[in-house]
Amino acid sequence: NTLREQLTGVDAAYLNALIAQAEKHNEPLTCSWVCALVDAIIAGGAPTTVASASQIDYDDLGDPARGLFSVNNPFPGGATNTFVVRVTGNFFLGAASTVSVNSDDGMRFLIDGVLAGASDGVHDNVTVSKANVAAGLHSIEIVFFENGGGASLEFFAQTGTQPAALLQSVPEPA
Repeated sequence: NTLREQLTGVDAAYLNALIAQAEKHNEPLTCSWVCALVDAIIAGGAPTTVASASQIDYDDLGDPARGLFSVNNPFPGGATNTFVVRVTGNFFLGAASTVSVNSDDGMRFLIDGVLAGASDGVHDNVTVSKANVAAGLHSIEIVFFENGGGASLEFFAQTGTQPAALLQSVPEPA
């Protein structure tokens, strides 16, 4: 009985408006800047796309060499160039682990409502990790933005010396 991560997309018009605002204020295009504005937009309106997935491994080019894993699902709603995604869900760790997000472009992720890491700016794949996340059930929120070129987003964990593995979603606790 797997539940899902919700992916909430904001279309290109919204993101382009955010980019214009950042440029107007001479701000670098960072997730800190974009994520704060995206939070306000998402809170104020309906998403353009809502989808479910048991794991997060997206790539707009379908190229297995893009990310760290080879699943590379297309982004929901056919998003390919300028968009924002918010992922929410739950995951379970059987032992203390390092939890990571790999993204192209910027992102921020929260575990149990606490900032765990961020990757600012427009860039190729960058992995940000939070070490020593305790065993047990956790919530995740990832806000990710893509601004041109290739896009990828992966959510995974590594326990000890075992290979990293994509995390599977689990149902919310009753």
